[in-house]
Amino acid sequence: SLSEAVIACADALLVPTIPSTLSLRTLLRLSQSLVHTAPPLLPFLSMVDRRKALHRSLSHWADSHPQLFLREQIPYASSGEQMSVRRAPVPTYDASDPAAKAFASLGREVSAHLAQLAQTGAAPMATPAVYAKTLDELLSWGK
Repeated sequence: SLSEAVIACADALLVPTIPSTLSLRTLLRLSQSLVHTAPPLLPFLSMVDRRKALHRSLSHWADSHPQLFLREQIPYASSGEQMSVRRAPVPTYDASDPAAKAFASLGREVSAHLAQLAQTGAAPMATPAVYAKTLDELLSWGK
């Protein structure tokens, strides 16, 4: 019930999503569980490791579905793991790090979506029902 209260009070739900089948299934379940009056979803890919074929494939898929995922993708970086050791966000100790730059860009993108939502009242991205349908189709492929 705490999660439901937080969701009810939110203007939007920023959803970090690892480009993997399990994470996409989790996003699917979240979109299926949201009520009609839920705030808009703003999923983005995080911990993207372009050395992995699945990550490259799902990153490309997300790029081709801009109504479902924010444009900015956060790369997998050891600097992200260092945040807990350093007890500071990446930009404080390495503003030139690719992950720090990606987070800054993501922040600008989220701000633009929230400004659009405030101005028009329309969800900046797809509805939870569209997420559920599209992700279900993607995850059912090959069955």
